[in-house]
Amino acid sequence: MRTLTIPRPETLKDLVYRRIRELLLSGRLPAHEIHSANQLADKLGVSRTPVREALLQLSAEGFLEPLKGRGYRMRHFGPREIGELFEARQLIEGHVVQKVAERAGGDKARLGSLEQAMGAMKKAEAKGDAGAFLEADEAFHRALLAQQENRQLAALLENLRACVVLLGHAALTREGRMGEVRAEHERILEALRKGDAGAAARAMKAHLAATEAQVRSAHEKESADAREQRTA
Repeated sequence: MRTLTIPRPETLKDLVYRRIRELLLSGRLPAHEIHSANQLADKLGVSRTPVREALLQLSAEGFLEPLKGRGYRMRHFGPREIGELFEARQLIEGHVVQKVAERAGGDKARLGSLEQAMGAMKKAEAKGDAGAFLEADEAFHRALLAQQENRQLAALLENLRACVVLLGHAALTREGRMGEVRAEHERILEALRKGDAGAAARAMKAHLAATEAQVRSAHEKESADAREQRTA
């Protein structure tokens, strides 16, 4: 007998968690500021309890780090962690894009969500809106995963991508980088339109390698700035 499941309604804590996560990933919560439950509760117009619960969950997932008695701030990633994050993404997303090219390449209907994300990326670039650009970037990669239809890979990649997005805001500040990222995605999409699995995998790996280089450069600059402030 088939079991019928009833969807569980979202709790206030779920809604607050999702909203704070969106603010973090879009860059609308400054990376180096300390965020307290009281401050965020006032900002979101809710009580402190669901905010505290959401912050604890985000901390457990690696998005935030707690500062005893002060609140939370965005997690700091060291050089080794950055390398590990991108190595894992190279392995997973290089595989995913190759499989998508083999299965859906050339099928305009199946590539529709990728085309839509690409359009959103171009609009955000034209406006110079880094937050909207990162959201479109994330939508592009999510659309690739949706084509693969592998829930285990999707779960593995979800937190990896989120951590990289947290790192990505500083990397996008270099003039011209948004245009480079858009062009890298266009090369991936063009390979998918042709159903060329090898070209798609190479384009994805080149994109991730370029992103890692930019993230490392931004990280080194932030570390140098922090050292100067300590010695000033």
